[in-house]
Amino acid sequence: MKEPELLPGKLPALMLNGATGIAVGMATNIPPHNMTEVCDAIIAYISKPGISIEELCEIIKGPDFPTGGLVFGDMNEIYKTGRGKLTMRGRITTEEKKGKEAVVITEIPYMVNKATLVEQIANLIKDKKLKDIWDLRDESSKGKTRIVLELRKGVNSKFVINSLYKHSRLQDSFNVNFLALVEGQPKVLNIQEVMQNYVEYRKKIITLRSKFELKKAKERLEIVEGLLKALKSIDEIIEIIKKSREEAAENLMKKFGFTKRQAEAILETKLRQLTALEHDKLKKEHDELKETIEKLEKVLGDIKEVLKIIVKEVKDIKEKYGDNRRTQVMKRISEISEKDLVQEKGVVITITEKGYCKRLDLKSYKEQHRGGKGVIGSNLATDDFTKQMIYCSTHDYLMFFTSRGRVLWLKAHEVPEAEKYSKGKAIVNILSLKDETITNVISVKDFKDSLFMATKKGQVKKISLGLFSKPRESGVRAINLPPDNSDNLIGVEVVKDGQEIMLATKHGKAIRFDSKDVRPMGRSSYGVTGIKMDKGDEVVSLEVLGTKAILTITKNGYGKRTEVDEYRKTARAGKGVINLKYSDKTGPVVTTVSVADKDGAIITTAKGMVIRTNLDEIRVMGRAAQGVRIVKLQAGDSVSDMVRVSEEEEIEEKKD
Repeated sequence: MKEPELLPGKLPALMLNGATGIAVGMATNIPPHNMTEVCDAIIAYISKPGISIEELCEIIKGPDFPTGGLVFGDMNEIYKTGRGKLTMRGRITTEEKKGKEAVVITEIPYMVNKATLVEQIANLIKDKKLKDIWDLRDESSKGKTRIVLELRKGVNSKFVINSLYKHSRLQDSFNVNFLALVEGQPKVLNIQEVMQNYVEYRKKIITLRSKFELKKAKERLEIVEGLLKALKSIDEIIEIIKKSREEAAENLMKKFGFTKRQAEAILETKLRQLTALEHDKLKKEHDELKETIEKLEKVLGDIKEVLKIIVKEVKDIKEKYGDNRRTQVMKRISEISEKDLVQEKGVVITITEKGYCKRLDLKSYKEQHRGGKGVIGSNLATDDFTKQMIYCSTHDYLMFFTSRGRVLWLKAHEVPEAEKYSKGKAIVNILSLKDETITNVISVKDFKDSLFMATKKGQVKKISLGLFSKPRESGVRAINLPPDNSDNLIGVEVVKDGQEIMLATKHGKAIRFDSKDVRPMGRSSYGVTGIKMDKGDEVVSLEVLGTKAILTITKNGYGKRTEVDEYRKTARAGKGVINLKYSDKTGPVVTTVSVADKDGAIITTAKGMVIRTNLDEIRVMGRAAQGVRIVKLQAGDSVSDMVRVSEEEEIEEKKD
């Protein structure tokens, strides 16, 4: 017995079952495929020998994993080169029960262990990389996968699903390397070469099988013909056998011309097989053998007949075992960015004098009427107060400008979320500060247009925002402030070409000029004069004008709206005009904001009180007016900051 070099197989097992193996200097990694598609591709290749790879790719859509799920990859490239990368994803559905949404995993990627996946998800929840999960359960049974993640009320499942794909093996990769042994030599095959090698292999198998069957049929025909001949002279043959001793076979061969095989077959035949009934059976078998031999000789004489057999056998297997594909081939799976993991919503970032910051949902501030006492915005330490509030989106970048003129970056959603009454987290624990404090924070959606800066001493500077588009953990220099700390940044805003600028001072002065009056500068410059002030006065706010009115608020809670047109436009470096009639009753100006008629405002006080008011209730007044009381302050309290909430943001919040 010889060991076979080749075993017969009716279908390409490498394609159907896939294969993974590693050897010295080479490895193979072939994904499994769908039987129906593979059978159709074989039939198409035989029917059209010159079929292109693109046409085969239309039949074989992609790998079909037994675990189902979704798969994405450049299938044309993979099947053309035999190499490529596939991205696999588990299948997820959502269910709603008792007002809560649940994310249900029903299929997992190929070669991913379910128990390991559940453990990984549990660790992600523990490490707070996967947020807003109320409960995690494995409800799998009877071979069906069902992993349930119950979400907290009101949570959008889209961001939880994206986080699962990003941080767990629910999204995995499969590196295809279609390496196979072809005539004993390792070779990377494309889909066309796989079909070609399979068909050549099947031709060889069917040819060898047909030769073997032909040989067997001819041998049997020889015996059947001998038996039929023997039945005609049965009595004489029996007599010869009776008289013979060991030479019976030779006597039969001499007397009747039987071959050795025929003579031996006659001697081995039992007497009961020599009836008339057996004669009919032998005659029928004789005719069938003749027909079989004719067919086999036809197959061996014409390769087209061999191909017909291959097609027939493949069709039979397809009809008997063919199934629908389990894995869905996606045209594209978009890369999961940071924005896909965080729900976009309006938030308020608060910065305190002592360097604490926190993030609050805008909805936590309910609107009050003018003169309201507000709500407690934070439970601050003694002598600490909220000095800046920024309304932005969770997807925005926050740019932190320091007292030494550096700028550091942080995504808005990375600022720790805190309760309304919490003081937040120390900025020094979030950013790498070096003997400096945060003086100003702005939010930007993208790094286009320019930044406009203003200092306490009235210096202004314009710089391209593109110079800050590559965030560095250590920060970069934004403005070259005096080394003696005699001046510091009071405002930084994004400005577009053609926009106007307004600077307001503590003693009630303001200047309005074109931003183009200030030329763009580099990061190491100090700037140029924006406004000239009297002794003891200082700039408190920088506004990029884009609305019809300016809202001013003072330390003692007085404020007013004034039309922008009332502020005469001048060149930069002037002394400005009156903005508000400053007195002991009103206190110095704290800040100004550019507002529209339907905007709102959020005002914070030194003791942490917060009030949100609608500007419809604050009437428009002239520049020289003192204003009206906007906030009723408690004894010893004072206004620390004010931010605008635009009309669009109000509408968006109501939709939410």
